Amino acid sequence: MESINILNVHAGKKADQRPGELIDPRFSNLFSNFIHAWTQSNFSSDYLGQDVMGSEEAAVNKAYWEIQKFLQSELERKREARKKEEARKIAAGEGRA
Repeated sequence: MESINILNVHAGKKADQRPGELIDPRFSNLFSNFIHAWTQSNFSSDYLGQDVMGSEEAAVNKAYWEIQKFLQSELERKREARKKEEARKIAAGEGRA
């Protein structure tokens, strides 16, 4: 299920991509690392298990959590940008009454 979520995130980013625009290269690199590690593990679905250290699934586990960390920081950056934009609008008299 987690693999499908990662694939869906990538598909969503591709679908939102405007012509001539590139997906964030950091995400692209993390996604490539995940796909490579997942392929090397024969598409294991047990890479989040507790006993994966030292196995092929360990690389998939690491790549998965690196993507999750990136997505979380991306979400936090977007929230912060929205807060700043809202504060700017309020200060300029464009905000909510």
